[in-house]
Amino acid sequence: MPGWYEIKKYSSGSHRFLLKTTASGTILESGAYESLDQAQQAIARLRECCAAPERFKRHMSPGGKNYFSLRDSAGSELLKSKLYDSESARDHAIEMVAKAGASKELRPHD
Repeated sequence: MPGWYEIKKYSSGSHRFLLKTTASGTILESGAYESLDQAQQAIARLRECCAAPERFKRHMSPGGKNYFSLRDSAGSELLKSKLYDSESARDHAIEMVAKAGASKELRPHD
């Protein structure tokens, strides 16, 4: 599943990145970053962490929904996923992010 990153710039001047695949569209949207450089650094950290399956942590929300987080080598949380109805859906999302997140391709945002 080939993936790529896109960086969106908002009128406020902040930036977000999207992780996309041809099969599923947008599979991840970051939080806001003040600068393009910060967004690019976050992408680099995500690429590095996606290669380490032990950095994906599986969780259950108080409401009984499944989600995951991804931590960097220092233990800081890089991202928290949306909520999923089942463990299998969450695990599939982890697999997609792990594969697509390793991409070095950066495309212009549409």
